[in-house]
Amino acid sequence: MKRFKIRLAVFLSILMVLPSVIMALPVATTEVLAADACNMYWSGYYGTTEVEQGQKFYIGDFVNVTTYGSKFWTGTASLISASYSSSNASVASVNKKGYFKAIAPGKTKITIRYKGKKVIQSIQVVEAGAFTETEAVLGLRKRADKLKKKIPSKITAKSGYTLYKFAADVKAYADKHLYEVSENGYITEKPEYGNNAYRTAKLAVPQAGRYSTYMAALKNNFGYKNNPTSTRSAKVMQISSASAKPNLITVKLKKKIDITQILAARICNDGLKNEQIKGKGKAYIRLEIINTKKKDKYGIPESYSAVGEIRQGSSVLKIRSFKKYISQKSTYAKVKLKKGSSYRIGSGSNTWSRGKTVTVR
Repeated sequence: MKRFKIRLAVFLSILMVLPSVIMALPVATTEVLAADACNMYWSGYYGTTEVEQGQKFYIGDFVNVTTYGSKFWTGTASLISASYSSSNASVASVNKKGYFKAIAPGKTKITIRYKGKKVIQSIQVVEAGAFTETEAVLGLRKRADKLKKKIPSKITAKSGYTLYKFAADVKAYADKHLYEVSENGYITEKPEYGNNAYRTAKLAVPQAGRYSTYMAALKNNFGYKNNPTSTRSAKVMQISSASAKPNLITVKLKKKIDITQILAARICNDGLKNEQIKGKGKAYIRLEIINTKKKDKYGIPESYSAVGEIRQGSSVLKIRSFKKYISQKSTYAKVKLKKGSSYRIGSGSNTWSRGKTVTVR
């Protein structure tokens, strides 16, 4: 009986320490499997895409890829070592880099493979000149032609700004001609009801597909590394002091903002303020402001979205345009910060702001 009790005690001790031992063991197999997990999909027209005979472009620009695991990554097939094949090479060919050539009228299927996943896209090659070349199509083609240059593996502030300017120009032009052409080159039309333009099957400016690859390359190779309000950045903004009024929070930083942070902020907050494309001097960033005392019935602090403005050569961050999300209406409403109340800049102490709080005067 005594020996049984000793064995039982030893067994129970092993059970108690086993979880810690397991956590301490290498998890290489799990890591590899998780890192290999990915998702791929065609980002163009949902159906057979039509291209004109003679068109040449990188078809990987139209395949979005997301990998999961120890390292999250999202981009296009053009930025990874994907493989390509065509079911009918006499109609269209594609090389190992995904460079597609529309050879003769007909139909083919292009298969894109990566890490055990694949995307099969039907392509209909039509006769050259089959699509109407509207002013919007010609304008987008002129801007998209600047996107043909090879994307450098290492992006600096200087080269990154040039790349971003070309990509942003394509996006801004497509937004202006919303019901005629999309930013990745499809002819668009206005629906009978609603305001959202829908893409037709006609890919009139396929070289504009580089827009998605440009933006993914900029974000992965430059933006995420240098974004001033990201905890992943080596240049996280450090706060020296802060003051607040109902419509404005003024933050003084320990260091001046440089062009690297300006560009990274623009890339990671693309579409927030299009006017920032015109010059190198400023950028806008999305921020979160937390009411430290006001909580909902679930104990969750009330938060507001806000827009911060940074300028090159300045050590001041101005935060304004406070908005609260109204779940009942599924929309945002503008708010003013309450005098005498304290607010935290950022969601917590582990963010770029290190949990800095400010009282409204």
